[in-house]
Amino acid sequence: AATKAGVTFATFIGSDNEEAGTLAGQRLVKLTGGGGGKAAILQGLAGEANGIAREKGFRAAVGSDLDVVSVQSADYEQGKAQTVTDAILKQNPDLKAIFAANDSMGLGAAKAVENAGLKGKVSIVSVDGVQAALDAVESGSLAGTVTQYPYAEGVIAVDACIAAVKGTAIPDRVVAPIALIDKNNVSK
Repeated sequence: AATKAGVTFATFIGSDNEEAGTLAGQRLVKLTGGGGGKAAILQGLAGEANGIAREKGFRAAVGSDLDVVSVQSADYEQGKAQTVTDAILKQNPDLKAIFAANDSMGLGAAKAVENAGLKGKVSIVSVDGVQAALDAVESGSLAGTVTQYPYAEGVIAVDACIAAVKGTAIPDRVVAPIALIDKNNVSK
């Protein structure tokens, strides 16, 4: 669409979604002790690139340490994620881990886990680092969130614009920072 409109890009600035999935997977393997425990994945919109990359990174990180028994779309929606997670838990009462491709779905999954009386038995890690997810990490409802830093992306974008106007070469892609936030660093 951009090409058809005659739009060109100097650079793309964004976080590495595959790495976000990798960080989430590593955290869940550590929390569950691996060993083939059951895990579920909550995807966003079917076929959406960010979610696909996050799932790819997650699967690479968990390898055979976690057995992914369910992959369900919840359209990046909290309420839908709660409903989907309810069904997953009924089919897999021994589930150990849930990876949610965004925080809204992670929060929905956390509510379903709590309603099922499984808080503390099912570890959930999501992606985005929104305030509600940080609060849920602090309270123990989420085991972690992989935060993105939109402010840093904005700073990088402004710096790239200034460089482009000055004629300075800039890379085609700039990877913005991400970090796993868990109980050990959420207060920061």
